[in-house]
Amino acid sequence: MKCRLFIGLAFCVVLAQCVALARDESGPAAIVSELQGSTTVKEPGKAQRTLEIYDRLSEGATITVGKGSRVVLVLVNGARFALKEHARVAVLP
Repeated sequence: MKCRLFIGLAFCVVLAQCVALARDESGPAAIVSELQGSTTVKEPGKAQRTLEIYDRLSEGATITVGKGSRVVLVLVNGARFALKEHARVAVLP
């Protein structure tokens, strides 16, 4: 009985560590699938830069769409968002 309890507890600890590790190694929150015109992105801890097609964006990225521009983002859950000129959005979890 004690052996089963120990094995169950050890399994829970290992599972919790795997979940924590998976969260630390998360991929992009969104990917730029279409881009027309000029758009900038500011990611946490990084300088503002020009957005490019197929850029991978992290959580917390702020996107500003320029005049006459358009961008389409694909989120990790598969949702697609089309942004038009003068839009400003943040990618959140």
